[in-house]
Amino acid sequence: EAERIKGEAAKSRLLTLLNAGKFSLAAGFRDDDKYGRKLRTVFRAGNSLGDALIKEGLAR
Repeated sequence: EAERIKGEAAKSRLLTLLNAGKFSLAAGFRDDDKYGRKLRTVFRAGNSLGDALIKEGLAR
């Protein structure tokens, strides 16, 4: 239950960050995962939104 609550908090925060304005997507060292899904980093103003979630304790 605790893990589900943390996941919901992370999802909510990510949606807030995404809806705050324009962002860009950048490919990393791998283009696809093992299921064929595209892997991208989300940036706004040169800052990774994933890094923001990590700093806020919502991701690792």
